[in-house]
Amino acid sequence: MKYESMEKPGLLEEIGQMAQRICSLEKELSASRARLDDIIQSNPAVLYTSKAEGDFGATFISNHLRKQFGYEPSDFTSDPGFWVDGIHPDDRERVLQDLGSLFQHGHHEHEYRFRRKDGEYVWVRDECRLIYDEKGSPREIAGYWIDINERVKAQRQLAELVTVQQQTIRQLATPVLRVWDDVLVMPLVGALDAQRAQQIVENLLDTIVNMGATVVIMDITGVPVVDTKVANHFIKTIDAARMLGAEVILTGVSPHNAQTLVKLGVDLTRMATKSSLQAGLKLAFEMTQNRVVKETSTTLHRARSLSHD
Repeated sequence: MKYESMEKPGLLEEIGQMAQRICSLEKELSASRARLDDIIQSNPAVLYTSKAEGDFGATFISNHLRKQFGYEPSDFTSDPGFWVDGIHPDDRERVLQDLGSLFQHGHHEHEYRFRRKDGEYVWVRDECRLIYDEKGSPREIAGYWIDINERVKAQRQLAELVTVQQQTIRQLATPVLRVWDDVLVMPLVGALDAQRAQQIVENLLDTIVNMGATVVIMDITGVPVVDTKVANHFIKTIDAARMLGAEVILTGVSPHNAQTLVKLGVDLTRMATKSSLQAGLKLAFEMTQNRVVKETSTTLHRARSLSHD
């Protein structure tokens, strides 16, 4: 419609309608802005935007920053280097290098420690995305921070607990029992792989040193199969124990395992072997010049009588 051809009354009416539409749009815009502000302020995350080039300085950051980190938004927007300076020194290089992923994929997620105003470093999860202009060029970076400090602490506590549990399991899987002042027994049960065999070596050698043992009995009655790798670990254990001043007696070798060891070419003459743990204990006491006296009922009766007298 050409306003030049309109009569004055019609023109005034059109202007009035346009003014009403503008007023209505302004109210809608104001309401949208208020709603957006409510969403931003109620969001537990810290929302931000920053430049997509140059110093990557922050152009906007939500007021939730004040509650989370103690800073004012202006601290970020007025100093382009504020964000980089706040990253923990041990995380800074990694974080800056990983930013290349943002420009390769258009989005990026990373976790690092950031310094609060009180000087304490807390873990944050930072998720950001590139915003492009109409030509497809990066125009701005938009993202948010989430405080994950409690989650990281819980994960570390869980990891420490798992480590303790694994150590306990290893100790239970490779028990070493002290049956005499200088005699140790290691009863082994279940399948042995290279990893468990290595644990056996380490645990046994540590115990030999700590307890000053001179004889160790390795009982493999409960071991169904002994292969070449396991047999080699036994030999290494025996050699290492001898270097620490202890002899090793291998007991409980089943006929099947004995045949297997012979077929594998394992030199059984390098170790003392006994068919049972009882026989191994007897040999261990002989080697350590200890005597085990079997008390008969008559001996016990006489001892009790002497004690009463």
